[in-house]
Amino acid sequence: MSDVIAYSAAFAAGVMLGAGYFGGLWLTVLRLSRSKRPATLTMGSFVIRMTFTGVVFFHAARGGHWDRLIVVLAGFLMVRWRFIHAINNLRNPGKGPHPRDIRGTGNPGCRDGGH
Repeated sequence: MSDVIAYSAAFAAGVMLGAGYFGGLWLTVLRLSRSKRPATLTMGSFVIRMTFTGVVFFHAARGGHWDRLIVVLAGFLMVRWRFIHAINNLRNPGKGPHPRDIRGTGNPGCRDGGH
């Protein structure tokens, strides 16, 4: 039973970490156009978000608990997936993903020749 509690807490930590990380990224992007120093804002946000994320991941894996690290990562990636879908819905309300997102990003290996 204690494993269920530990894994639930690890997943919740991953969700909160992901929300903080991607929420901070979203706020940074929104403020870039109004910033007098966009490079400083971008780098400062990146350093703060990566430091906090690294500390949490390190803490989760501490003592050889790689299974908890994987659960934290699963929660983190779930939030990333939800943020991507929320942003796509803001861009294209009521529609599916943008055709460019399905087709690819112009890689030479794409079936349509990258166009």
